[in-house]
Order: sequence, then structure tokens, then C-alpha cells
Amino acid sequence: MHPAHGKNELNNNPAIARILADDYGMQIRLMPIDNTQNVRNPDAMIVTRNNELWEFKSPVTVSVRKQIFNSIKQAKMQKREYVLIKISTKEVNDIMNGFLDVGFSRLGTLKKIDLMYQRKLVSIDLSLLREKRYGVLFHILDEKL
Repeated sequence: MHPAHGKNELNNNPAIARILADDYGMQIRLMPIDNTQNVRNPDAMIVTRNNELWEFKSPVTVSVRKQIFNSIKQAKMQKREYVLIKISTKEVNDIMNGFLDVGFSRLGTLKKIDLMYQRKLVSIDLSLLREKRYGVLFHILDEKL
């Protein structure tokens, strides 16, 4: 972890990084906050994924539907390509409703979304969202979470 990693990020980002490292063998670098205007500040670099720059989201709202919606909305505003959302429940219907609330044509710059529930990590195939193959996505989430 970089010494200048954001103070507001210290409660959640190190825990997410530790799970990714311990359970999934990933090498994670928690990035510094640069307050220079127009400088992007991703939360982490995942070295073992070709140095991809990721945004980690740990929303505090009770509704997983809103956790999904708000996290994607924030990641889009930050112009992120990769976002990991730590969710508080594995209620697949609510997760799907969160994705539906976003609207698949409005994913912005997002290339990849991962969901983390407890220590389980599920990568969301965005093509399933874009092609409206909701049943397939529902089954994957139900099986892996």
C-alpha cells in the first residue's frame, strides 16, 4: 500500500486487496491519491492482470440493488474501466435489479465488473448484459455466489 493511499479508503481497500492476494493469488498495489486537477486516482493496480487499474467500491447502503447501481454510476463518473464492487448480500434478484437500473447501454467506459461477496469473487461478463441474456447471468450469479 502506498503511504499516500486515500484516508477514506483505508477501511475497505486493504481488506479487499488482502482477499484478492490470499484467496486468488493476485498481486495488488494500492495506489496513491494525487490531488492534482484532472488526475485520475484509481484505487488499485492489479499487477497479475497486466497492471489493470481498478476502482474498489464498498458501498454502505443496505440495499444491494443500490450498491450495484451507485457503484457503477460512480465508476462511470470517474471514467474507470475496471470496478470491483463488494456487496453485502448474495440476493441474485436484487443484484440483477441493480444492473437493470443502470441500463446496459449506459455502462460508459466500463470494460469489466467484478462482484465480491464475503470472500467469493465473480466476474461479470458485460456481453451478457449488453445482449440481455439475463437468465444466463442470473444462473452464473446464483451458482458462484
